[in-house]
Amino acid sequence: MEEGAVSGKAALVIKGIIREIIAQCAELQVVVSEELAAFMVKSVVLDPSSGFKSDSEMTMDDVASLVQQCTNLLTDDERISTATIKMQNKFASNYTTFDIVKKNFLAMRNMRVKELEAEIVEARTGTREECELLYRKMVSYALVSSDIGSPTDIQVVRETTAALESVLPMSELSLFGTNSITQKRKKLLDLRSIVTGIRMFNKYCGKGGAGVPSYDQELPVSLKELLSQSLKTCDTQLQAASGYIQTLVNGNQDDETEKQLVAVSCNARQCFTYASTTHSDTRNLASSFADLMSKHNSILTSLRKIVESRAAVPTDVVYPMFMDLSELLDEAQVIALCCSSLKHLSDDILDLTKCQSKISVPDGTTIDTDTLAVNRIILANLEERTKEAFKLLGDDTESFPGVGHQAMKDTGILPSEEVKLAQGTFGGVDLLLPSVTQGYEDLDVHHGGLCVTSVCKETPILLPVDRRIGLVKYNGLVFGFANVNAGIEFLKNLDSTLDKIVENAKKYSELIELLQLHEEFSIGTQPRYNSATAPIKVNCEIQTDTHFVESNIVKDYESNEWELRRKAIQLANIRKKATHSVQTDLSNFKRDNATQVYKPKTNGTQTRRDAGTNVPKPVTYIKGLRGPRGPKAVKAEKVDLTLEIGGVQLEINSLLGAN
Repeated sequence: MEEGAVSGKAALVIKGIIREIIAQCAELQVVVSEELAAFMVKSVVLDPSSGFKSDSEMTMDDVASLVQQCTNLLTDDERISTATIKMQNKFASNYTTFDIVKKNFLAMRNMRVKELEAEIVEARTGTREECELLYRKMVSYALVSSDIGSPTDIQVVRETTAALESVLPMSELSLFGTNSITQKRKKLLDLRSIVTGIRMFNKYCGKGGAGVPSYDQELPVSLKELLSQSLKTCDTQLQAASGYIQTLVNGNQDDETEKQLVAVSCNARQCFTYASTTHSDTRNLASSFADLMSKHNSILTSLRKIVESRAAVPTDVVYPMFMDLSELLDEAQVIALCCSSLKHLSDDILDLTKCQSKISVPDGTTIDTDTLAVNRIILANLEERTKEAFKLLGDDTESFPGVGHQAMKDTGILPSEEVKLAQGTFGGVDLLLPSVTQGYEDLDVHHGGLCVTSVCKETPILLPVDRRIGLVKYNGLVFGFANVNAGIEFLKNLDSTLDKIVENAKKYSELIELLQLHEEFSIGTQPRYNSATAPIKVNCEIQTDTHFVESNIVKDYESNEWELRRKAIQLANIRKKATHSVQTDLSNFKRDNATQVYKPKTNGTQTRRDAGTNVPKPVTYIKGLRGPRGPKAVKAEKVDLTLEIGGVQLEINSLLGAN
């Protein structure tokens, strides 16, 4: 069996163990992520007291025991080490940098308008109804993509429509439809930015701006609250860690209490580390926001001067400024998201420090003078940087409630005091002193800023590094010490000291993250399954190339002159065309087809004709009604004067006159 098959099967077994742990924790109403379960498996296997050996094979019983131990540890709410491991997993899973938040923000915005954008670039502008529908979609695109204002708010829709009409009237939609798809997408992005900038400028002028957030008023408050909260957390956790460490140094505890003190000091120190990271990120956000607001106010002031001084505003001047305003708004939205993310993460981490209440520091415990001095320097530095951040956010720092200055007064040690690390001759080691090393304050001290000598003790003591005495660079890593004696002891036993730290991390798995020992435990920590044994020999094959010289065969070479002539004519013909395209088998599904036909003529058919016959109209006349009466009277007679059809017309008057 090949080695790859063995490692692949071992990976499947480990995944099965993790899934089983998650399932058993779910039955006990405890939600566990895969990363947390995997780290717990690793810590149990590394712990010598668990009975497992990382370099030995595991039986099915061992696997069942491993699952049970991990489940018990993850569901034990009383165990301080478990709370610290959950804190580390919570921070690793949810902590994000500014660049990552910005990338995700832009990706989510593009995904939100993807379908709407496709409908706009593929829409037609033939009829008025189609133009009106397209225009409404463009207004919706400007609203949804900018993420300012609700698309269901009538006032927001009206202002957005008015801003869009000032940039692209509906009468010019036909020109928009003549662009290519790529040009339409670019035009849409520019329109969104310009419309957003116009809405921001209208709010600045007091002539609208419905739905536009007031980041200049909201963000400084949120940033100040987060700065104050993180500074307070640093103070409380640093003092708590110092109290637990001093109790541990004083001794007189049993083994169980000693382990509890080590665990609770790790919890406090880890929370302090995360609070310091949060404080540093918040200061960076405050600095970015101050620069953003400076550019924002400058652009708005320039725009107002241009608009007020001219009757006709030049678009080539104001449109780029509107687009810059839109970009600044995007930056402000990312800063708000980062601030909200850090706030929720800080609250979640503080919830995992409630276990510290189970261990109390004995009354009358006095913290060592050197530790107090180091705490004084750390807190004073944090407080000074907090004041600078408050000043950037436009706040008066004179009344700022500090925490570090009080600690300095209590120690009785001036900040300017320095005690140098004794210089000697040590092979492969560089001594870094504060007064001669460039960028000394920015050096990243290994092991999380803790004294390397005190951590390697049989009972690890998390004493902070005193940078005043100097640092040591060994194998590319920078190490610090709590005092001069600790530094000299480390220089005499370099490798053995580092090996002892690794052994302590196996006993206290939370030290792996706290001391940044991931590289030391990245290889050789996964258990192997008993059903297979790693092979000593592996059968493999290799292939030798026939020709080592790279071939330069032109596959499209053509020797036929007539074929070359045909291709030349084809290329010359293509160059004369207005557009260029590629025809594929499926192109007919994407192109627009239209057919013109003649309208049918109006035809009529005569099926019959109207006919009629005329009959003679009877006309009669009575003769003899006038004349003498009596014996001379003439007898009246009836005369028929009816004419035949087509006959001769008789003159009635002549007839009457004849008689």
